[in-house]
Amino acid sequence: MMPVDPSVGDATDTGYTIFVSSSRVTAAAPNAELNATISVTR
Repeated sequence: MMPVDPSVGDATDTGYTIFVSSSRVTAAAPNAELNATISVTR
């Protein structure tokens, strides 16, 4: 089961973004509270 952002996510849209570029993957929460930027790249 995919995680869902509790403030905006639902069964068809998790509210998160995932980008893949070459060997790097970035996951982000674009709707974070207080306009915070939350992302991680591995």
